[in-house]
Amino acid sequence: MSKLFREQALQRYIQQKEKTVLPQWISPPIFLFLWILLGLLILAGIAAWVGEVPVTVSGAGMILVKGQQNAAGTAIIFLPISQQNVLRPGSPIKLQLESGQTITAVVKTVEPKIISPSDARKRFSLGSDPCRLSISPAVIVMAQLDKGQSSQSIDGSCATAQVQVGSRRLISLLFASGS
Repeated sequence: MSKLFREQALQRYIQQKEKTVLPQWISPPIFLFLWILLGLLILAGIAAWVGEVPVTVSGAGMILVKGQQNAAGTAIIFLPISQQNVLRPGSPIKLQLESGQTITAVVKTVEPKIISPSDARKRFSLGSDPCRLSISPAVIVMAQLDKGQSSQSIDGSCATAQVQVGSRRLISLLFASGS
C-alpha cells in the first residue's frame, strides 16, 4: 500500500486544525477593552445598589434671632401638610437665605396641628408678609440654628428650606414611576 500523503504534511494539517482562530473583529485589544467595560458596569451596578441619596421636602420660612448677640436663632418653616407624617425632630435642614447665604439647622419641633394662613400670620406677626410666603394650610417646623450661625444681620430674613426626611437607594431612582 502506498502512502498518498507524506507524514509531515499530515502533521502540519492537524496542527493548523488545532489552532484557535479568533474572528477578525475580536482582536486582543478589543477583547481586553470589553472585559474592562464589563468590570466597570458591574462596579457601577454595585455602587447603585449600595449608594443612597437623601430625600428632601421643600418649604419656606423666616429666621428669628431674639435676645443677645450669641443667642441661637430659630427658623420657622412652613411645609406642605402632605409631608406631616415624615417630619421628625432631629432631621437636618439646609436653609438658603435671600442673600445667598446657606445655613444648616436641625428640626427642633414639628407642630402637631395644621395651621391656616390667617392663624400663621397672627401667631408669628407676619402682617404684611415680608417673605411673600404663600402660606396655604401648612405644618410648622421650628428649627434650631447653631449659635455660630445666628446673628442680628439675619433676623427676619426669608429662607427656602430643604428638610431631609429620609434616603433612597440610588438604584430605586432608575425604576421610579414619576413619584
